[in-house]
Amino acid sequence: MAKMKSLVCRECGKEYPTQAIHVCELCFGPLEDKYNYDEIKKSISRKKIEDGPR
Repeated sequence: MAKMKSLVCRECGKEYPTQAIHVCELCFGPLEDKYNYDEIKKSISRKKIEDGPR
């Protein structure tokens, strides 16, 4: 499953599928990434971050 769920407009809240767009089509507000944090937790831990790159 993808780690990024969708894009959400910061101004009006309209949600878009993940694609290469940066601005809301309705209000021209900036889009922010909406992440699937449960999926991210499966592949990363505090310990991995503390250990740094290998």
